[in-house]
Amino acid sequence: MSISQRTLTSCLLSVTGAVCFVQAAPASRPPSTRGGCSRVVFNLPVTAENYVFVRPPDPNSEPSIQAFIVDFFTTGPDKFIIGTHTVNETFAVNAVYCKPTRKTKHRNTLQILIHGITYNSTMWSGYGFGDQYNWHAHANRAGYHTLAIDRLGHGLNSRSYDPTSIIQTPLHIETHHQLVTALRTSKSNPLSRTFSKIILVGHSYGSVLITAQARRYPSDADVLILTGFSNFVSGGTVVLEFEPAAIHDASRFPSVPYGYLVFQNKDDRDGFYHPGHHDPAIAAHDFAWEDIVTTGEFASSSGDAMWGAAKGYRGKVLVVTGVYDREFCVPSVEECEGILKGTVEGLFPDRERGGYVAVRDAAHDLTLHYSAEETFERVIGIVGGW
Repeated sequence: MSISQRTLTSCLLSVTGAVCFVQAAPASRPPSTRGGCSRVVFNLPVTAENYVFVRPPDPNSEPSIQAFIVDFFTTGPDKFIIGTHTVNETFAVNAVYCKPTRKTKHRNTLQILIHGITYNSTMWSGYGFGDQYNWHAHANRAGYHTLAIDRLGHGLNSRSYDPTSIIQTPLHIETHHQLVTALRTSKSNPLSRTFSKIILVGHSYGSVLITAQARRYPSDADVLILTGFSNFVSGGTVVLEFEPAAIHDASRFPSVPYGYLVFQNKDDRDGFYHPGHHDPAIAAHDFAWEDIVTTGEFASSSGDAMWGAAKGYRGKVLVVTGVYDREFCVPSVEECEGILKGTVEGLFPDRERGGYVAVRDAAHDLTLHYSAEETFERVIGIVGGW
């Protein structure tokens, strides 16, 4: 059977098996007018046990930063992490909140959108290239509230924190847990309301964080949507070159410690897109306005603490990844589907329901491809049916 490029394959899994089906992509159409969106700031008290590394770098020395990254990849987390230290502080978290455009059964459901490394909350709006790339627009039209956060150290949040000892994975997990707690339990938050149902939506490292949060706090979310993600890391070596943001673009990142890093060249960034299946103007904007990744995020993002199964999570989970995602899948529909199926079953053994979507004409940045609108509609359709 011949399957068009602009087609999505979806599978719904229960604990005992899977039912797969192929659905032709719906015709493209602009979303209806969105409701109001506004910037909000959450001040969250956070306590986290961050890692201590065997040879922390000098944040003002580029050679020291580069040596630290090489040391991490050659030493491995077991010998690289030698202990923990407590971070206890109130952090300001910037976010974009968008209201639903119509009333549906989802009126008490909030989707919290968590970006990956070298991104910020603007990725979820498609950088302003139209609502066909805008997650908010599609979710709001389906009746969901959406909240796209800037993770600590990213977007409009302060970059004054130490990039190695402070901006790490454990701090992100605890921050997101406090955010969920505030939105579930008290109206004294910037949205002045609570939500009975929380959906955590991640991209790439954001999906890794959500999985780790579900393992540590299995009751935080009712549904997980994990995009640009799997528990498989490509066997092919992907060489990515990073440099300090303050050196790469001093006008955008003045006086930022060297441990805040960006992609050094556009070719590396373009590897997140499937050639011919995206607007080159989006890829150009994506590189010109890239955000950061910290040395602490790099060094705290591996090992069982990040990639172990989320036992005890009993909600629903959907994994959505491009077939041409060179980090988390392989360019074969059947093999990619097998990887995503294995991810759901392996990482979420106690789930209530699970499923996956293998996007046939997208790579890692699947929400910024021409197929984004079909992906949004398929994902919202599956989750809405749950």
